[in-house]
Parts: sequence; C-alpha cells; structure tokens
Amino acid sequence: MFNARALLVFLIFSLSCFSFSCAEKKNPPESLRNASAKDIPLDQSSSNNGIYPLKWPKGTKIRLGVEEDLSKKSSSLVRKAIGEWNKALAQKSPLEGEISSIPSLSYKGISEYYDQTMGVYKSSEWYEQLGKDTLAVTQFFAQMDKDELGRPYLKMLHADILLNFKHYNFEEENFEFDLYSVVLHELGHFLGLRHYLGSEPSVMVAYLGPNTTFENLYSKDKKNISELYGLNFLRALKNLYRYKPKDFPEDKKIYRGIFYSKKKHKELSCLDSELLDSFSFE
Repeated sequence: MFNARALLVFLIFSLSCFSFSCAEKKNPPESLRNASAKDIPLDQSSSNNGIYPLKWPKGTKIRLGVEEDLSKKSSSLVRKAIGEWNKALAQKSPLEGEISSIPSLSYKGISEYYDQTMGVYKSSEWYEQLGKDTLAVTQFFAQMDKDELGRPYLKMLHADILLNFKHYNFEEENFEFDLYSVVLHELGHFLGLRHYLGSEPSVMVAYLGPNTTFENLYSKDKKNISELYGLNFLRALKNLYRYKPKDFPEDKKIYRGIFYSKKKHKELSCLDSELLDSFSFE
C-alpha cells in the first residue's frame, strides 16, 4: 500500500544528502585556519548535537586491550562494561565484544600512548601532571573530518583509558570507588560522549560519590549514544541542517584531548574534556 508520508520523508532525506554532496567548498575563517587545539570546540550540548561531535568513523571495529597486570576480575568488569555500551549501539558499536591482554607500558609521557594498541591501562607510576587526585583519564586523538552526510565532526583516531593505581587501589576489597562504575563512565568518553549536566539519571554525570555504583546504562545514556552514532533516523533528519559544512577547518592536524575523572571533596569529579595540543603529521 502506498505510504505518502514515508515517501515524503525519503525524498526530504535524499534531497538533503544531495545538497551536502553538491555544496560549494568554503575556506575556514582565519580564526580557525590558524587555530590551536583549544580553539577547536568539542560538542557542548548534553545530547551530543553540538557543532563538532566527537566519535569514531563509521565501520570502525576496535578490540580493546586490557593490561595484563589487572586482575581477572577487573578484566571481566571491563568486558561487562563494553557489553553494556554495545547493547545500546548494537551493530553500530565501534567496540568488539571481546578484549585482549596487552603488556604493561612505562611511557615517560602520556602522549606516547598514541601507538598501535588501544587499551585500558593500570598505571602504577602515574603521571603527576595529571594530578594525584585524578582517578582515571581517557586520552583521545582526533582529526577534523566529514561524515557520510557531509557533517563536520572530530573523527577519533586513537584512545586509551588510564587508571590511577598509584594513588587508588581499585582492586582492594570494599574500595570506596567502584571500578566497574569508573570504567563504564570512561568507556562513554572512549566512545565520544561528554558529561551529561541535565537532571535525568546518567552514568555520564559530572559527579559520582563514594560507594555509588552503576549497574547499567540509563535511558539518557542510551539515547545520547544512539544520537551520536546516528541510530535515531528521525532525529538525524531533524538536525540535518544544523551540520552545514561551513567554516570547516580543513587541516590535517591531529588533536589530543583528555577527559579527567578526579576525586574532589569525597566525590569523583569528572571534568569536561580538555583539548591540550595538536600535532601535524604530513
């Protein structure tokens, strides 16, 4: 039976895609052409519909490594947390369900983790410039690009999660900060989510008190990650024109950013990501 409404939606979507593919290429403004990393904004909205979303490119598949020095119990918690995000993203998830064991590393600088392996690391030495009150960080490297609809975004190239075991023994029995909850939160950052500052329950909230645990993702988390990776067709259609490819910084710089999870006043204070610097690999 002919469905006029479905045909109309299809035609609008097709014309929108055509308008992006045929759009006139524009040079970025001078302010962005010579921008430092801190000038390239990440998504500022709680639902990841900002000007430059941060996410992995379509078709990415990552088998996340877990440092061999982490206990079997901790490794299973990482696998469980990956499974929770994968359920929300289904076939769109850039993460494989399985993990691999990787050796411990002793890099002198945190930026050196931009290597051939992406993983969850037990940092027993820690990097003091990150602060001893930092429980964990997710470091990412990204490059400006356009998605299949021509929308600009920060394309993730590499990311790692570092757990501060020098100052916090997450594997200690009855430790005040729950390792699974910390990893579940950090994996949200690994996938590109920022902090949720709204009133609905979320694992991506800015603060997690001691002895607070997350068992599963909340509805808001599932909605935000689905919107980020385009699983909501009607939402994507509605926001199509918010991503017009104008003022697009077409450089080849690789930007490095860090999401911090800090202990502050007996709370886990998850600060917004900080774009630290950029590297240009010609």
